[in-house]
Amino acid sequence: MTDEIITSADVSQNRVWGHLGTTSVADVLDSCRRRRLTGEVTFRAGDDIGVVELRAGSIERAEVRGRCGDAALAVLDDLREGTFEVVQRLPDFGGQLGDAAEFLGEIAAIPLIQVMRHVEQHALSVTLTVIHDFDRGVIRYRDGEIVGVELNGDRDLDRIGDILRFGDGKYRVSASPLELALPARRAPRRLPTEPFHVGHVRGMVLGEHDDSCDVDEPAPAPPRLPLLDSWLGRQLEPHLHRLHQRAQQALDHLGRLVGA
Repeated sequence: MTDEIITSADVSQNRVWGHLGTTSVADVLDSCRRRRLTGEVTFRAGDDIGVVELRAGSIERAEVRGRCGDAALAVLDDLREGTFEVVQRLPDFGGQLGDAAEFLGEIAAIPLIQVMRHVEQHALSVTLTVIHDFDRGVIRYRDGEIVGVELNGDRDLDRIGDILRFGDGKYRVSASPLELALPARRAPRRLPTEPFHVGHVRGMVLGEHDDSCDVDEPAPAPPRLPLLDSWLGRQLEPHLHRLHQRAQQALDHLGRLVGA
């Protein structure tokens, strides 16, 4: 696929990639810091795969060649060739990074004010869209701060009170398009994936996070849902875990093909 035939519908708004050599690992991480990125950066050089997880631009986890933290960052800083991939991923309400750059929810399950506090706490740059009957509200954030409010086409910060009075409805939180000051290009879209649902899917897939390489103290695990403590939950959990692994392997394989 060449640049000439790639259209805006073919590329991701939340994922870019490039080559080391035209830029350095330090420049990539510095650009992510200035952008206050929440997500992951993957570096590939030969058989080495390094992963750096960031929250609002701050590094929370780094791992490569079995090394973690500052030792992993030192190894990555020595890389002079290879590829890098930057992917935005929003955190769920348990504190773990979700599987996508957007998530869905319902006001009846998680109140809107809690969603707004979540966005502010994690300093996210996102668009919060709320649908209630025939009303459509939009709240735009930059680094966790409200920069715009719109209700049914009326742009007015004072309309936020009307949106908060929605007693029910659905919402979508979407990360702003990823823009980095790097010699990088938008990546072709991966296989179609759905936004993750807060308080639902992420809470059922447990036991996959490895705290052994966390830079700081590991975050407390999210509470188990009642379903997982039932007979049905115990039967479903290994199957869900295997499905998750197969999906991740397929995405990793596609990423290697794109980066080759």
